[in-house]
Amino acid sequence: MYKTDHKRLLIDIFETNKSQSYSAVKLICDLDNVMNKATIYRQLKSLEEEKIIRKVYNNDLKMYEYQYADDCHNHFHLKCVKCGKITHLKCSEANSFVNHIYEAHGFSINQYSSDINGICKDCK
Repeated sequence: MYKTDHKRLLIDIFETNKSQSYSAVKLICDLDNVMNKATIYRQLKSLEEEKIIRKVYNNDLKMYEYQYADDCHNHFHLKCVKCGKITHLKCSEANSFVNHIYEAHGFSINQYSSDINGICKDCK
């Protein structure tokens, strides 16, 4: 398998499961017969640099996870603390909140790295 095949495989995993996040450890376990640990880390770094995926810290698990980026610099992410599902929040009300914070408080929110943790409707 060539490097481009490795990258394509990882992209396919993230694109197929856009609402999930993956730790490097999980990917290493799932793909142990396909690519080695160093290749997975190298490809994750490359995909992150290309903004295809984003790296976020999971405070509950005390580790980094990777998520499909899907134009993530323009919206917040809702993350269910029970099932791990991620919802890309593309909402005008959220945009109004971001504008208010900037205009009233002079603070610019980095939506690319902003997750809002809670419980999704399926887990309630």
